[in-house]
Amino acid sequence: MVVATPAHALITVNDVIGLHKAGMAPWGIMKTLYVKKATFKLGLEDLRRLKDAGVPDQVIRHMLQSGTAPAPLPPKPAATPAPPEPVKPPPEPVKPAPEPAKPVPPPPEPRTTAPTPPPGPPEPPARVCKKRCAKALRDDSGCCLEDAAELKCARGTKLVLGDDDEAFAPRAAWCQTKAGVRQGPWMSWHADGTRAAQGTFKSGFMVGSWEEWYANRRMRYSVEYGQDGVVNGPTRRWYESGKLAFAGAYRAGKLHGQYREWHANGVPFLTGKYDQGLPSGVFQYVSEARSELGRSDLNKGTGTWKSWHRNGKPFQEGRYDFGKKSGRWLTQRPDGSKASDGAYKKGKRHGKWRFFSTTGVLTREVNYDDGVEHGRVALYAADGMRVVTVHDVERGSVRVVTNLDGKGQKASEHQMDNGRRHGTSQTWVDGKLVLLGTYDNGKKVATWKRFDRKTGKVAATICYRAGKEIPCATAGPVVGGDDDEEEPERTPAQMRASWDKRTASALRVCSKAQTTVITLRKKIVRLTRAARYQKVKEFTAEVDAKTASYGPLLRQMREKLREIADEMEELEVAEVEVEAFNERADATCTLAR
Repeated sequence: MVVATPAHALITVNDVIGLHKAGMAPWGIMKTLYVKKATFKLGLEDLRRLKDAGVPDQVIRHMLQSGTAPAPLPPKPAATPAPPEPVKPPPEPVKPAPEPAKPVPPPPEPRTTAPTPPPGPPEPPARVCKKRCAKALRDDSGCCLEDAAELKCARGTKLVLGDDDEAFAPRAAWCQTKAGVRQGPWMSWHADGTRAAQGTFKSGFMVGSWEEWYANRRMRYSVEYGQDGVVNGPTRRWYESGKLAFAGAYRAGKLHGQYREWHANGVPFLTGKYDQGLPSGVFQYVSEARSELGRSDLNKGTGTWKSWHRNGKPFQEGRYDFGKKSGRWLTQRPDGSKASDGAYKKGKRHGKWRFFSTTGVLTREVNYDDGVEHGRVALYAADGMRVVTVHDVERGSVRVVTNLDGKGQKASEHQMDNGRRHGTSQTWVDGKLVLLGTYDNGKKVATWKRFDRKTGKVAATICYRAGKEIPCATAGPVVGGDDDEEEPERTPAQMRASWDKRTASALRVCSKAQTTVITLRKKIVRLTRAARYQKVKEFTAEVDAKTASYGPLLRQMREKLREIADEMEELEVAEVEVEAFNERADATCTLAR
């Protein structure tokens, strides 16, 4: 790109390339740039274009030096010295003639001089802008963009320049009212300043004829709009080579009448006819080699459809109702094997669909509801004979994933949310539960339990916070955790000392807990069957007051006792719950030791 003052913004990178191709010497090009006082701000694309055009390096360096001010003119290279003039030999003596006569002087020899180089080509004249337009519609050389002079806004509207969402070109301009409503002509341009598209707005709606062009100035698209902004009239699209791509017509925004499409090589691709937006009659699809690819026989969008692969094997077969797929549709591969088999309802997949691999083996069974996966989704093994995974889907979102073993029994089951495990997670071996835990947004949290396969009892307890394993004595009632909170790295000795300290503290807490549980059991035994909810509640408050400093394990015990007090109404129920809690406290102390 070129950056110059308005008084002499005449020479661009393209002009420099033109001077070089015209045969001008490097020093002559630099002199022209110096005289015109042109300054350049070259980008990578500009440098690439200059090098591809063969512009000498000294000219490129001179352009780079003129970033903010004209670069000084380098000294003119010294002219090649002319070869020395050959020495003129002495004239030969004149022999005496028998008769007296005046000697005739010899003719002068031609003087040898250096050859004069041919004059270089004349400098190209500066670009002259023939039309005037607003500054916003000028290119880098200061001249108007193509046809920009025709963009004139009526009274009450103003010109707006920007990147239009509807334009496929990087620059667009249009007229709009003070209220921001487009009114009048609209144009857009390619990066090189050539016209890209043009049309007209009326009260914010596209009206009349709209046209688009490729960067090579060939027509790209042509469409007609009615006064209400709806497509109405003939529509055509062309390939960049200039060949027609499709031709049809619209009536009130719907295709109506003859419709045709062509391949890039000019061979017809599709021929048919529409009636108020619905295909009617015989539609035929043809390949570039003129072999038939598909055929339909429809009456206002209702009828049958068949298509074939390029090798002649069937591709798809089904039915349309009012322009939308309906009923069973079968899709096959070029080798004749099935690809999918299912039904449509009003143009959307509905009911059970079966999908097959490239070898024809069943891979998935999916239930659809109004075009969205809903219900059971089964994934099959490589042999297609048994189900290995079952998804419970709710309107396209997987809620539960169940994996099955070779016997068809559950191997694992995970609750899901937004594609991640979230909630309860269970694992089985030979139908027996071996692992139970919880996920939070894809990370393990809270307490996980491993079960003995023979006895079914808890064999180990592991605690997690935000996916990281932590000692259960410090886990507390935390379910989740902050991902940003990380403990500093410690040496093995520090970690061992910290673990010993925590173990001793846990043993002390367990000892106090056992003593408290024994005392509570004795006091509960002394209660009579006449004790009701009020007495139990008062006793729970007394327990809370005495055991407030017993630590995390006693807080868990207090919560459990509160649940027992809320639910029991007779002494026998309370005794059973206390026994259960006592067993849990004993197990916790055993693990702490």
